[in-house]
Amino acid sequence: MDTIQIALDDLHINGSMAAPGYHKIMGKPGTGPEGIVIYMTQARRLFKITLENDGVAKSQVKKGKKAPELKTSDRWLKDYPALVILDPDGWDRSSVEGYTQSFYVERITRGEFRYRLGRSTLEGIAIAAGTGEPTLAELEELNGNNE
Repeated sequence: MDTIQIALDDLHINGSMAAPGYHKIMGKPGTGPEGIVIYMTQARRLFKITLENDGVAKSQVKKGKKAPELKTSDRWLKDYPALVILDPDGWDRSSVEGYTQSFYVERITRGEFRYRLGRSTLEGIAIAAGTGEPTLAELEELNGNNE
């Protein structure tokens, strides 16, 4: 488990360390601590990760739309144990920091993850057989990589 997920889980379970006793009231969205802020030294930037609806515009949350499930790419990859990414062309490879941010920190939807897989060189025949997930050929066709 990565350090960011450990911090989020601790915040969710134990509440705020900055304001002891400040917990989420079960069944009441918008109560309790909002999330964490991480600092990436290489990027010299702060990134905010929230416990609820991370990566979803506030306008969508207010309209009652269900937030899509978001995970980092390394977490999505765990859903596909037979899959190996040989060349991650679908992720930012301009620098080590860019790749680290796009693969290990940035939280994306399953659809975005599958899109990035389709732009990458992969090893593995089936991507989750019997689950309705697209095959590798379908991913490549969706992304125009069928050379």
